[in-house]
Amino acid sequence: MEVNDLKSRITYYKEQISAYAYHPYLSRYIKEPVIDEDKLISYIHLFDHLSERKHIHDNYLLSVMFVQMALDTHDYVAVDNREQEVNEVRRRQLTVLAGDFYSGLYYHLLSLIDDLPFIQVLAKTIREVNEQKVRLYYGKHGSLSSYIKAYKDVETLLAFNVWCHFMPPEECSIIVENIYIKSLSNWNTYNKQSFPKPHQSQEYEEEMGAAVNELMNNAYDSFIMQCNKGNISKALCARLEGEIAQEFS
Repeated sequence: MEVNDLKSRITYYKEQISAYAYHPYLSRYIKEPVIDEDKLISYIHLFDHLSERKHIHDNYLLSVMFVQMALDTHDYVAVDNREQEVNEVRRRQLTVLAGDFYSGLYYHLLSLIDDLPFIQVLAKTIREVNEQKVRLYYGKHGSLSSYIKAYKDVETLLAFNVWCHFMPPEECSIIVENIYIKSLSNWNTYNKQSFPKPHQSQEYEEEMGAAVNELMNNAYDSFIMQCNKGNISKALCARLEGEIAQEFS
């Protein structure tokens, strides 16, 4: 489908995702899935930049978004069933199943794409993101910088690996700072997972929250420095810079 302006395309893809993800039984007990619009926009920019296989770009984009939704959904599962009402326990169980359902959807969409290496990229990334989540929440961090690196990997690994599947490494690196800046700008909604976290993890969350503005400025400087390299598309950099500039206004 040809949709020209960005807002209309965001709406179009969100409607496609919602239509695929709707399940009448799940919808009775759990909220509609959260669609990460910032990451959706990053993939719109990616596929706009590519000229090959445009007829299946939607399948690529939707499959990646379902991977993201599956990863995000499992973060909002409470781990303690004690003293919970039956409906709460059922909601928890169905939230787990919803994440698995979204995983099934991305497998279905990938089956329509003749690109085995891309399937391998997603499988590898899911493993890496889950490993980094365990490290982020339960690992022994010797410093705040270690915690920040794990957080940044959790937020950006999927986008980075997807971009690197289609683009040279020096170009796909710019999406890391773009996604990182947007995630930091939404910091207040970040630490609302349903599971308990160790005391050290909570302390580092507070320290990182206090340093969000500085981290955003540093990430922006890094983004501009990468864009100033001669081998990166200026048009793509301009589009991405326009997106993140809004986070500083």
